[in-house]
Amino acid sequence: MKKSSERIGTGAPSGLVVSLIFHGAVIVLAGLWIVGEVLHENKDGFVAPDPVVRPPMKLIRPRVSVRPTSKPRSLSRITVQFKRDNMPQFALCNSFGNGTDLLEGTGFEEVMITAPEFKALPNPFGDPRSTGNDLEGRFYDFKRNARGLTRAITGDPDTVPNDVDNIIHNFMKRGWSEESFRNYYCAPRRLFSSCVCIGTVQSTLAPEAFGETQTDGYAWAVVYRGQLVYPEDITFRFRGVGDKFMGVRVDGKVVLLAVYNSSVRQFFSDIWSPSAPEHRIYPMAEGKQAVGDWITLKGGQPVDIEILLGDRHGGLVYHQLVVEVEGEEYPRNPFGGGPTLPVFKTDHLSRAQIDALCLDVYPGDVNLTNGPVFCDVFPSSIELPDHPGAQREPVMLSDDIRAMRPWTLASGSTIPGRLLLQAEDYALLEAPDGRQRKVPLSHLSSDDQQFLALSDPPQFRIDFVKHSDQVLPSTLSPYDNGRPLSILDYIFGARIKWSSGGTYNAPLKVDCFAIGREVNGDHYILLDRMEEWFVPLEEASGKFTFSGETVRLKKYANRFGCPMRGREEDGYLIVVSDQQGRIVQYKASNEFLFEHLSDLDRLPVNAHFDGACVRRYPSRPVDADRADWVLMAGAD
Repeated sequence: MKKSSERIGTGAPSGLVVSLIFHGAVIVLAGLWIVGEVLHENKDGFVAPDPVVRPPMKLIRPRVSVRPTSKPRSLSRITVQFKRDNMPQFALCNSFGNGTDLLEGTGFEEVMITAPEFKALPNPFGDPRSTGNDLEGRFYDFKRNARGLTRAITGDPDTVPNDVDNIIHNFMKRGWSEESFRNYYCAPRRLFSSCVCIGTVQSTLAPEAFGETQTDGYAWAVVYRGQLVYPEDITFRFRGVGDKFMGVRVDGKVVLLAVYNSSVRQFFSDIWSPSAPEHRIYPMAEGKQAVGDWITLKGGQPVDIEILLGDRHGGLVYHQLVVEVEGEEYPRNPFGGGPTLPVFKTDHLSRAQIDALCLDVYPGDVNLTNGPVFCDVFPSSIELPDHPGAQREPVMLSDDIRAMRPWTLASGSTIPGRLLLQAEDYALLEAPDGRQRKVPLSHLSSDDQQFLALSDPPQFRIDFVKHSDQVLPSTLSPYDNGRPLSILDYIFGARIKWSSGGTYNAPLKVDCFAIGREVNGDHYILLDRMEEWFVPLEEASGKFTFSGETVRLKKYANRFGCPMRGREEDGYLIVVSDQQGRIVQYKASNEFLFEHLSDLDRLPVNAHFDGACVRRYPSRPVDADRADWVLMAGAD
């Protein structure tokens, strides 16, 4: 009989089963321990590190001036570097928006770029560059909305008030806040002016000055803002004329309002009313002189000043602001007997500015040189030289090489003599006693050999080159029938020719002066001046040509029947000289230009001068240029 033994499991030894149970229990306990350690390892959580503190960066407004060198040429050419101020300056202004112009909200509406322009006189509305003692001007066009799109407006002179009257009246009523102009176009370009003295000019000059060349010449305003300060106590008042508006506000109070005609003045009577008995008694420009309120400034204490210039319906405009100091005596204007007062200015006017103002300001109406200068220090009246170049007296090469001079031999000894002939391998010299001597070139010092090499340039044919293009006038007002006007853009230059195959291997300089003349005036004008260097041996064609920048010449009259004024092309002077400054050759339309080269060389572009090349002020307008109603003392 068999015995049956007890088994824990079926199909597997009981030892194996016990082993599996044991190891399973160990694994479970180990896993529980690991999980517990992980869960309790970082009870505090993540702690962020301290922030990195960086010092704030100071943003600097970039100003980049780009000045050109001479035109690119071959690398083998000998060139001479010199400074020329004929390239634009690029200035990036404050990069934040005010929502008042075409670039509203983009953050770039304050970017101002001065594009390349023709050589021109200073503009009476201001300059793109500030001197630090000037007023900042902004141009507003009421014919466009803030984004530059055309809007309906009337500048009808027979409608009072018209749209422009209402806009400017609202501006003044709201405390001269530019917020009241926010719905109208504001030109991105800003101009800076140290005076307000705009003679009788076409209304289109205002938008052109601010870069708005396609803007019709009517329904606009310019607002200048700055500070009024004088180094000592002073009591004064403003006088002036405005066509069609000129208003002045000092320290938040309107002190002068010059308006063109009586009906519009009545509309603005709630803004300001005159108190001076001599208000609108004396003629000035094309109207009558408005007289403002007395103002007292404490020495060295600045106050805000705002000046508005505006136009209703186009045509001619004029805005002239002068100063009368209490207790001062002034000369009388031959035309009408009023006082000839100094122009309001915050800095001394340069000679170029005075010349530009003389062109359109009647003599006797304002004084451009004397009177107070409103800045916080007494400005210096020292005037810088007109042209920075050193004075030079013309020295002809032919005279210099024939002059008696000491000649140095290679041995170091010297012999006096005058050059009679320069051959291929010798020089024929004449001694002071008249005896002649042939000296081989190889026996001369290196300096004298160089002297002879520079003394034998080619014979040149010199031609003055000019090219002109007719320019269409700027867009006029629909309420203006135009004025006699002709505009030409000129480019002047020089062409030098010689027989090819020459051996002259030294640089020569060409100076070219383009000369103009006043239309119905007495003086000449330096329209342009250029200089370039070339080496004859390196010009395979035997020709060298160069030209300057565009020069704009205008002929105009204030109205039909008035004499024409302006500038016209008249002549030239071209001088070729070597690197020692000796004149090799020249050609002139008028011989007096070369005879007075040393004086002509000191004149700046746009200077007016007489037949002795002495600088003069431009010829002024004459009384016959004034409007008939002014001549008959009938202006209202």
